Amino acid sequence: MPRRAPNPSARPSYVVIGTSAGGIAALSRIFKDLPADFPGTILVVLHIHERGDLSGFAARLASMGQLPVKIAEAGEVIRQGTAYIAPPGTHLLAKGDRIELGTGPYEQGSRPAIDALFRTAATAFRRRVIGVVLTGMLRDGSLGLRAVGDAGGITIVEDPATAQSPEMPRNALQALNVDYCVGLSDIGPLLDLLARRAGSKEEGVLETGLASSVRLMTDRLLLLTRLHEQSRRNPKTARFIKAEIAALGREIARLQRLIPSV
Repeated sequence: MPRRAPNPSARPSYVVIGTSAGGIAALSRIFKDLPADFPGTILVVLHIHERGDLSGFAARLASMGQLPVKIAEAGEVIRQGTAYIAPPGTHLLAKGDRIELGTGPYEQGSRPAIDALFRTAATAFRRRVIGVVLTGMLRDGSLGLRAVGDAGGITIVEDPATAQSPEMPRNALQALNVDYCVGLSDIGPLLDLLARRAGSKEEGVLETGLASSVRLMTDRLLLLTRLHEQSRRNPKTARFIKAEIAALGREIARLQRLIPSV
């Protein structure tokens, strides 16, 4: 199936993900769950030995999912609909709309450090950033996730119950009141839902997947109504369109019944 390009008119969201022990399996699951038209950019820090090689893993992620995945390069423009992985032994930093790689001091015993990426992404993207802490040991990511929240971004932590190494998610949950704590199987769909934003650069209105679907059905209903008005001289066409309108109405009613009372 050909890959659909993200909507160029939408304000992109920037997802920053940090993980350590167990991270390869966790990232593989998330990337498998993301759609081809995911309307955001993903920046990943995975703790790995400085002499390690992630090129094979990047290719694996790309083959498992539907997004291009590459090892980040210094100075390249951050592109919507692409995922970037920090090279081993190098901090991955966001500077404006470009990637910067740094060899500064270790943070929380790590380089690349999750905190370093999250902190710079919070400064660069403000409320358009979504920070995610996954499985791992120790506490890298807790301070960076706080920076994301303080900037008005969205904070997500993998439920420690689903994490291969629950220490890092647990420390993040203890450090701040996160927006979402969800199991690994829900993180990909949640990211897709949260990344679909509309509105002005300053405001940014969250458009859920359900709201997008309802808007699409509304547009379809308006089109069918116009077609019905224009097809009254053709009884066969009129019956078809009337049946389509009735079917769409039943779907809308079904969705209304699914919406919980809050």
